[in-house]
Amino acid sequence: MKRVLYKPELKYKNMKTFYRIFGGKRVRRALVLFALVSSIQAISQPCSVPTEAFLTGNATICQGSTTDILINISGGVAPWRVIYSINGALQPEITGIISSPYIVTTGTAGDYKIEQVLDADDCTGAVTGSPVTIQVNPFPTSAGAITGNAAVCQSTNGVSYSVPAISNATGYIWALPSGATIASGNNTNSISVNFSSAASSGNISVYGTNSCGNGASSGLFVTVSPLPGAAGVISGSTSVCQGQSGLNYSVSPVSGATSYEWALPAGATITSGSNSNSITVSYSTSASSGPVTVRGINSCGNGSWSPDLQVTVNQLPGNPGPVTGSSAVCQGQTGVTYSVPAIAFANGYEWSLPTGASIISGANTNQITVNFSPAAVSGDILVRGLNGCGAGQWSAAFAVTVSNLPLAAGNVTGPALVCSNQTNLVYSIAPVAYAAGYEWQYPAGFTVSGPSNGSTLTLNASGATAGIVRARAVNSCGSGTWSPDLSLAVHPLPTANAGPDAQICATASHTLSGNATDYSSVSWSSSGSGSFVNQNSLSATYIPSPADVAAGSVVLTLTVTSASPCIGSTTDQMILTLLSLPVVNAGPDFSSCGTSGATLGGSMASNYGSLLWTTSGSGTFSNPAALHPVYNPDANDVATGSVTLTLTAYGNAGCAGESASDQMTLFLNPLPVANAGNAASTCEGESYTVTDATASNFGTLTWSSNGTGTFTNNGTLNPTYTPSLADAISGSVNLTLTATPLAPCLGNATSVKTLSITRLALANAGPDGNSCGNTPFTLSSASATNYSSLLWTSSGSGSFVNPGILNATYIPGAGDLVSGSVTLTLTLTGNSPCATPVSDDMVLSIGGEPTAYAGLDGQTCETTPFTVTTATATNYSAINWTTSGTGILSDAGSLTPTYTPSNADALAGIVTL
Repeated sequence: MKRVLYKPELKYKNMKTFYRIFGGKRVRRALVLFALVSSIQAISQPCSVPTEAFLTGNATICQGSTTDILINISGGVAPWRVIYSINGALQPEITGIISSPYIVTTGTAGDYKIEQVLDADDCTGAVTGSPVTIQVNPFPTSAGAITGNAAVCQSTNGVSYSVPAISNATGYIWALPSGATIASGNNTNSISVNFSSAASSGNISVYGTNSCGNGASSGLFVTVSPLPGAAGVISGSTSVCQGQSGLNYSVSPVSGATSYEWALPAGATITSGSNSNSITVSYSTSASSGPVTVRGINSCGNGSWSPDLQVTVNQLPGNPGPVTGSSAVCQGQTGVTYSVPAIAFANGYEWSLPTGASIISGANTNQITVNFSPAAVSGDILVRGLNGCGAGQWSAAFAVTVSNLPLAAGNVTGPALVCSNQTNLVYSIAPVAYAAGYEWQYPAGFTVSGPSNGSTLTLNASGATAGIVRARAVNSCGSGTWSPDLSLAVHPLPTANAGPDAQICATASHTLSGNATDYSSVSWSSSGSGSFVNQNSLSATYIPSPADVAAGSVVLTLTVTSASPCIGSTTDQMILTLLSLPVVNAGPDFSSCGTSGATLGGSMASNYGSLLWTTSGSGTFSNPAALHPVYNPDANDVATGSVTLTLTAYGNAGCAGESASDQMTLFLNPLPVANAGNAASTCEGESYTVTDATASNFGTLTWSSNGTGTFTNNGTLNPTYTPSLADAISGSVNLTLTATPLAPCLGNATSVKTLSITRLALANAGPDGNSCGNTPFTLSSASATNYSSLLWTSSGSGSFVNPGILNATYIPGAGDLVSGSVTLTLTLTGNSPCATPVSDDMVLSIGGEPTAYAGLDGQTCETTPFTVTTATATNYSAINWTTSGTGILSDAGSLTPTYTPSNADALAGIVTL
């Protein structure tokens, strides 16, 4: 540290400096002290530190408030004097200022400026900065008279009130009577006010406001008149009929009401009491249901409506629609339904019927069921609706005609015995009174030729059966009594059945089994050239000719002739199939693969009833009775190399004792076998040669990988695989050996071996570093991967703390300090099988500790700058000087700084650098 001594100076022309240094208060004492220190060098000099002054404190204040302006003074000798002006007008001098800043409190608006500043030595100082401006804002002026309606009604909206613009006001505060609200214009001098239904009389007032406060208010008293009160519950009839009159409705008097307003259902009118709280009402014939309600009225408007009194106006039944039902009935007819659409407002129905008709169900509804007695006569049906208000209009008349039934029918005439296929058979009865037509019954199998509803009927028999024929008369009222039955006998046509189709061996004969009914004679015939034995018998025997055998079949026909009285004949046929001897071909020899199933698709056979495959080996057939089965060889068949397969065909029925056989040879080839060998490992960057793969029964060999490496010698059992970087990153690859089969075998044989790839060790000793002296250095930036062990070594004389860990600590030795640096080496031993060591270096630079010498102590005169010239330093990166005093250091980052002492340093007499 450097000490600087000061030589005090005495100024002849400024004795204040002298007694400031020595503490004197009176001139006499100062002169005495001057005599005591007369040996000090005396130097006379002008004002040493110029005075400087400026103002701060621009402000905006409200009328009646004050603010502070600061006079900031530096330099010179206290106490100071200041002369300032407001808007150019000089103000009284301020004296005795002994500290800065000096506060001037003011409430006057204007521009404040320092005109002159002097220190205790009468040295005139400099005025800097800009003038200070004080702005004084006034309060709003008093509000003028409010204009607007002073008398309003409750529930009145949009009433305007205003006041002349208030000087200095930035806003307006309005106060309203209870129940009144500002609808628009709030905070302005003109507002629109809504008066609620509960609003009351009161004062409206307003005053201006700004940031400084509020002005005086003005007011206007407003009288608020109420609406009529709410109407109470109405009393009167709630259920009436259309056309009813003289009905009274009333409500208790409504407070504040001077008159009343009534609302009635459509079609209702007030006949007396209008505009009062009690009225008389008439309902027209078209009146409808609805509410009756009332409200009070006065000069302010309408009161609230009373609760609705719902009045139901009951209408007379509506006009009926048309009656629907049967307009033509018969005497004695029952259960006839008549109806009319539902009649509006009807809760009952009244019906009018012809003489002899009576309602048996549905009375008093819109649908009835009617019975007509045997003596009923024609007439009209009418209906009308009923309800509590009376009966509606009758419907339009619905005319009903009541008719008679026909009389009984007489005997039927016509043939009583017919053939089952006879035609134009005529039957008739005598005409019947009241008949509009006739209904006939006849046995099944007869059909009508011509009209079917007359007194005469023509029939055709077609497979008809025996039965009866009868008739009766019919009209719109129903049917008369049936005629007596005429029994009808039917002789059937003959039938023929040649028997079922049959098949025989080509060298045999066939006895037929025909059948026939209702015949006079039978006869057999053939489509071929064979011969019959007992040709006119149902069980004749047929002997095929060689031509029949060549054709393969013949059609045999049985003809049956009808018996009297029927005429004609009928036939039936059967097919006689002539079977050939069986023929068989086992198909060509072929080859198959191992124990895979072989489909025997080349075999052929004909004229057989069943088939059977057999083998010379020990395999099995999928279906030995099929023409094209699958043969499944077993291991013994494959070991033998081939099997003989025999196909035997047995004759069809009729030739069941006949058979034929044929053979073929099936050659069997084995499937390929592949073995890629055991799992193996290699080191990253090294190739691997397969040495333990095997294969047999193959056509070709191919190696593949699920990685991205490459093969050499692919296609052999000993290829070499070179892994890629991606393979090494993944850690392993699968090597697949594929063996293709020998024809005709299909399907490759594959085998997979896993090749594990060990990554090379990777060492990073970290970036070069720096250390100071023998300070321990931790290798915190070192990194390593894929290793089993590590070791740190040094080119210098230092030592490691635990050299077997990644982030070891190095302690430099004495030789390291001399050389200034040392090389630190990180060596890794890789994971098996990667045994080659891997290393990386970093250089540690070792510097000496810094030294500092501030130089020799020095001295200087008060306020005279002092430059250091004897300071030295080594092994440093930066220099910084500080001081125990309050002076100014220049070039504090160099070995030759300059220090300028302050007045306080001079008074202290010494500082340390």
